[in-house]
Amino acid sequence: MEEYTQITLDEWVQLKENLKRDLVGVQESFVRIGYTLRKIEEEKLYEQDGYKNITEFAKTEYGLNPSAVSRFMSINRKYSVNGYSDQLRPEFIQMGSSKLSEMLSLPDQDLEMIRPEATREAIRELKQFNREEAESGTADDIRELIGKFFEDNADDLEALRTSEAYHTGEVDKLIEIVNPGGTRTYKKGLYFLMMYEQEIKVKKFKGTPQTMSWAEFFSIAKEIIENIPIADLKEPMEVCVNEAGPEAGSKAVIEEEKADSGEDDPVTAASDKNESTVAAGSTDEKEDDPKDSADKAESETEKTPEKIAPAQDSAEEGDARPEEEVEKERIELEEDPVGGITARCQTRKEYLDSLSIYRMANYMNEEYARKNLQASTLCYPSQIIDWLTQEVDAQGREIVDV
Repeated sequence: MEEYTQITLDEWVQLKENLKRDLVGVQESFVRIGYTLRKIEEEKLYEQDGYKNITEFAKTEYGLNPSAVSRFMSINRKYSVNGYSDQLRPEFIQMGSSKLSEMLSLPDQDLEMIRPEATREAIRELKQFNREEAESGTADDIRELIGKFFEDNADDLEALRTSEAYHTGEVDKLIEIVNPGGTRTYKKGLYFLMMYEQEIKVKKFKGTPQTMSWAEFFSIAKEIIENIPIADLKEPMEVCVNEAGPEAGSKAVIEEEKADSGEDDPVTAASDKNESTVAAGSTDEKEDDPKDSADKAESETEKTPEKIAPAQDSAEEGDARPEEEVEKERIELEEDPVGGITARCQTRKEYLDSLSIYRMANYMNEEYARKNLQASTLCYPSQIIDWLTQEVDAQGREIVDV
């Protein structure tokens, strides 16, 4: 059985501090080695031992190859105080020698993008972004960039939009949703993002890095989310930076009606014509059979509904409604005081059930435009139930008592 040494809390804290100090010492040793090599080279001190240059000296005396010598000296130039000393600049103390080496080929202005918690992979992504030609027309400003971020990360959008923190504005909790690992990168169009716990670094192609606060990020994100058409909040999700408006839904309904009627569609028209011809032929063949004629007449009688509310008639949608549902709706019709028949009082849920998917999408988009349905409503089941159970007329308009 293994034995464990018990240490006090103070001893544990001191142990971690010692480890941090030793790791910092490793980084500072790189700077000191580079400084010493630079001094030997500039003053040609290697000639005192008969060497021709600094690389010959370092190889023979310390086993350092030319690339290692060059890297030590470059690290000193880039990261030492004032660019020529044996002291590491404070902002690079926690970086680590491997990341310092990776950052050597970054422009000086891009060092602002890197924090100690950044990974080597993130640094390499930034270097690749600088080398490649950025794609214009995809994300040319910050608003488009954030919109594309949520379009490419639909799960994050859904988690953000349905969270309580989204409505209370608790930025710390929102950060945990979007950046749970503490660091994250995103590249799109003209921009490269490096996300950290406290801030976001933004680099525009061939530009100077800027700092964006998380509060600003979520402010833009909320504005974008509020402008997403209701129909687009279902899978597959696509972020709309600009509000589409009800016209887009109306156009979809027009296209649907044209498709149903076969208008401007020679294939559909030809198909309908062929079906009519076949049906006519079948009737002619059975016309002399009294039994078949009687069966057909009975069948036609059964298919004809007596009275169905217009809002519930879904024949034009191509839906096969169960007979018991039609019968139930007919029973629920109410007699008008003057003797006529009026459509029964229906809930919005019942009205939606009578629509095709395209008409339903158009209706919900119009309700959103009329401000009868808010994006925030979808975050609370109780509000969704209230909206679905409201009484509406035959056109789906809310009935308001006068």
